[in-house]
This record gives sequence, C-alpha cells and structure tokens, in this order.
Amino acid sequence: MYSDFKIIKREEWLKSGIPGRVKKVYHPFSIIHHTAISKNEYKGEETIREIDRMHREKGFYLIGYHFIITPDGKIFEGRKIFEEGAHTRKFNFAVGIALFGNFEKEKIEYNQKISLFKILDFLAKKYFIRKFSFHFLFSKNTVCGGKIFEEFIKDKKSKKIFIYPSDLSYNSVSGPNPIQTF
Repeated sequence: MYSDFKIIKREEWLKSGIPGRVKKVYHPFSIIHHTAISKNEYKGEETIREIDRMHREKGFYLIGYHFIITPDGKIFEGRKIFEEGAHTRKFNFAVGIALFGNFEKEKIEYNQKISLFKILDFLAKKYFIRKFSFHFLFSKNTVCGGKIFEEFIKDKKSKKIFIYPSDLSYNSVSGPNPIQTF
C-alpha cells in the first residue's frame, strides 16, 4: 500500500533500550517542525541518535518527534504513532514531524518535501490524520519551522488541510475533542 517509501523504525536506529512509558493518545492533526540544526551537520543515523540524546537530557524519555525527515528524504520513526509526543507544549497529542535543517536560513531539500508529502498522505490514509500545522503557530517563543514554512502557509491558507490553533476544539483541562473530525 505504501511501498514507495520506507519508515526507518525506531528499533533500527536506536540501539539502547527505552525506559519508561508514555500514554497513548488520539492524534487529530500533525505539527511540523524543523530541527534548527543546519542540514550540513546531518551525518546519518548518528545525528538522529544525537537528537534523541539531547531530548533525553531535557527530561524526555525519548526523542520528542514521531518522525524525522532527513535532507536526503529518509524518514526515521521516533515515537510510535499512538504515543504522546514531546514537541509542542499543550499540543503533544498531535503527531510531531521534524524536518532536519534550519529553515530560517536554508531551503528545504526536494527529497524532504517529497517525503513530507508522503508521510502526510500515509497519516491521512492509515490513521485519518488529515490536517497539519506548524510549531511557530502554537508558541510565541519559537520560530520553529522557519520562514520557509511561513511562505508555504500563504499558499495553503485557503485549503481545508491546514489548521490554525484557533480552529481547534481544545480545552487545556480535557485535551482535544476526539469526536471532532479533522
């Protein structure tokens, strides 16, 4: 069904055991990030393990994203799809997708764009997650996503697949409304 791309499973790149547990969640949409690390610093799986190490040092039990897309278009699984993420305060119930690079200064690689569209299509078809947004829309304290994604928003603003935080039926006490269709 999705044979035209491969997700590199967490067990393939993460060699150590994974302590702790996270709660299982329903994901109504996904939030796209950038790593803010120059794509020139990408050195393969070792770099993905380094991001995992940095996230653990922040107190996360594991890398905070569900997927990381590398400059060459490889898709690495971080958290399992129904595990709560650790990527956007108050919105970790969304699927976290990070593209490797600093899109304040760099352009997204063609292979990354293709892989991003493939993973969004995969999420829509397999898990009915049909809307997405960008990290900087959910926090005034970040430019995560960078200027490149701001340009993307201008093109997609009228599309029904893009979501703003104000579009959400969200209550900080109860979390997302799982009945609402996204």
